[in-house]
Formats: sequence, C-alpha cells, structure tokens
Amino acid sequence: MRHSRPSTQASFRIMARSAMVVVALSMLSLSGCQVREAPEKLRVERNFMVKKTSGRLIPPIPLGNLSVSVGRLPVTIDDERHELETLTITPPGKGPFPLAVISHGNSRNQRRVKLIRYQTIAEDFAERGYKSVVFARRGAASSTGNYMDHIGGCWHEGAGRTTAQDYTAVINVLVKRPDVDASIVIAAGQSGGGFGVLALASRPPAGLVGVVNFSGGRGGNNLNERYNCFEDGLVSAFAEFGKAARIPSLWLYSTADHYFWPELVKRGFTAYAKGGAPVRLEWFGPLLYADDGHRLYRGEGQYLWSPRISDFLKDIGAPTWKTSSGG
Repeated sequence: MRHSRPSTQASFRIMARSAMVVVALSMLSLSGCQVREAPEKLRVERNFMVKKTSGRLIPPIPLGNLSVSVGRLPVTIDDERHELETLTITPPGKGPFPLAVISHGNSRNQRRVKLIRYQTIAEDFAERGYKSVVFARRGAASSTGNYMDHIGGCWHEGAGRTTAQDYTAVINVLVKRPDVDASIVIAAGQSGGGFGVLALASRPPAGLVGVVNFSGGRGGNNLNERYNCFEDGLVSAFAEFGKAARIPSLWLYSTADHYFWPELVKRGFTAYAKGGAPVRLEWFGPLLYADDGHRLYRGEGQYLWSPRISDFLKDIGAPTWKTSSGG
C-alpha cells in the first residue's frame, strides 16, 4: 500500500512542531525545576574526527512531498527466510537516495510493537533526502519468526549481536535497489535497537557510514528505576563493541531515563570509547512531554534531537539539509 501525505496534514504537523518548541521554551523560562538534573556537559566526544568536507546539502523537503508505504521485506537470516514488517518514507524523485534504516526498542509483548511510533525519525531523515525504512525485527509486530533479541537471557552482548543481524539483513537487501545509494547508509535505533546499531558498527555492512543510538541498552526495567539485570555485563558489551567499531556513532540520552541512568550511560560510553570507537554523546535533561526520558525518541522530542542529528551528519560528511546559514 502506498500513498502520498496530504498537504493539509503536513501543514498541521509543521504547525504542531513549531508550537511544541514555543511551549517548551516558555516552560523552561518559567520554571528552573524543569531541568532537575542538568548534565555536566551537553556534548562529550571521544575519538571523533570532524570531516573537513560535508556531504551533499539540500533544502529541507516538505513533509507533504514525501511518500509513505507499509509492506513486508523478504530477508534471509541464519539461512532462514523471513518477512519483516516495514514502514518506508521516500523523498520525491527516482533517486538514488542515501539510506536510513531504523528499528525499535524491546517490549514485554513484541507483537505489540508499533512502527508508526518511529515515523517521525523516518520523516526527519526523509526530509534530508534519505530513503527511510523502519522495520520490525524477527518476532516483532507482524514480522515472521521467533523473537530472538532475548538470546542468552541477560547476555547483553549476544542480544546486541542478534539485533545487528537483523539490521545487516535488511541493509543488504535494500542497498541492491536502484533507488538506493549503496555507499551511504545510516542505521538508527531506539533502546534495544539503539544498542543493536552499536553492535552493527563493530561489524558493519558495506556502505554504513554512521549510527544513531536513541537511549540504547539492554536489561533495564522501568518498574524499578536504576535497575539492570546485569549491569556489569552491559558495560562489558559496550566495551566489546567499541573494540572493533570505527563507524562514528551518535548517542542521544536523557538524564531522566528510567532504564539507563546517567552513571550507567557514562560507564558504557567510557568503555565503548576506550577501544578506539569514534563516539559523540549528547545529553538532554528531563523531558517536558514525558516523565520517562526513555521516550526521547518520540515525535514530541524532535525539536530536541533533530538539530543534534544535523550536526552529526554534517560532521561525518553525510548528506543533510541546509540550515538558514547555508551549512
């Protein structure tokens, strides 16, 4: 099924986003308690080298000019055939477009995963000229197969590697399409998906130039804040991924995340960077639209994370949109 978004809906979305920014700034100015645990530094980098030349810069593509389709993508993983549920957003024209591949966090019931929750991230990349594909991993939403991310219980490294397998399979299929530029691929993920793209960066498929980690990790439980089923194992997994990762990664975390709190994220970041991985960590305070900072990825937070993605893409030399200053 394929359709183009009506221009009226696009206009409403743009107006809503603008209003969100105004409300957010107003609330911050009225109440100092909105940021109850400000990070020491908003941006922390290790091994990160900014490229001297930017990728192709284009004017932002209006939402109303993007096309949206839902479908199923045939892939092969561990010699087994699967069909993964997808939500695809494509810029106008024939391409070839750079590719953005996005996947979800984990859920107590994987069949209840809703890809539409990640549509704003996909739109954000598509407005920059990327063909954006959100996919449900094996056993999630309507994708075939069994849910595999829980492999080994709290063996976090194994779970991350399994998630990365799904990303690799999806990317390997999509880069063969004529409307995709196989030399420019960005992988993004949230929570378990964010953790998975860090594993992916350590064993990258051809064309991968950067990964974006929204609140990534494993083993958390928001019913018990500052709980992880194997905290040291999570840090160890970050360290293992960082030993081989040379693909730049962007980490986006809120200090009010109920799953992965600042001290744990800092431990993981340090362990990941120690192996030589190029990484940029961007901190956000508590969110105005949710009590749990783990919801940073939601559309309401686009005004927060979108500028950080812009900086990241520009600094790694990947395509992005022109800013008002032209860069």
